[in-house]
Order: sequence, then structure tokens, then C-alpha cells
Amino acid sequence: MTKKEIATLSFKVLSFYALIRAIDKMPDILYFISENDLRGLSILNFVTAAVPPLLLGLCGVLLWYAAPLLASSVFKSTMPEDKSDASLANIQT
Repeated sequence: MTKKEIATLSFKVLSFYALIRAIDKMPDILYFISENDLRGLSILNFVTAAVPPLLLGLCGVLLWYAAPLLASSVFKSTMPEDKSDASLANIQT
């Protein structure tokens, strides 16, 4: 495997972890809704409980699809060296 493939795989594993953590927090949101009746449910409290897992899931999905781009930006291809005929006499003149 090349370094780029390993980096892509690493980003996808990180994405998978983020998605699993977001799914793990979903029952907390459902519990929050079931414990608070909808009349007494404050929007601010709901946003406080629901936004972090939703953002984590969104970041996981974005990271999954952006993994090749991120891996290529981490390991940029090197430019080939200039193989010109430059001798010491040419450089001194």
C-alpha cells in the first residue's frame, strides 16, 4: 500500500468512528424528547442536546467522501528533479 492509500484508509476509519459515536448518542436525544413533554420542551435545550451528535454524523459523512482529497493534500506528489546538464564550469561563467 502506498502512503496515500494508508492515509485514505485512516481518514475513512476516523469517519466510521465519528458515525458510530453519532449513532451512539441518538438514544440520548430520544430519551430527552420522551422525558420532556413537547409543551415544556425548550428549543434551546433540544438544540443543545441534538446538535452535537448531528454535527458529528455530518462530519463523519463529509470525512468519508473527502478522504481521498485529504490524503492527497497530506502527501503531495514531489516534483521531479531538473536533470539539466550543468557543469561547474557552466555555473561559474
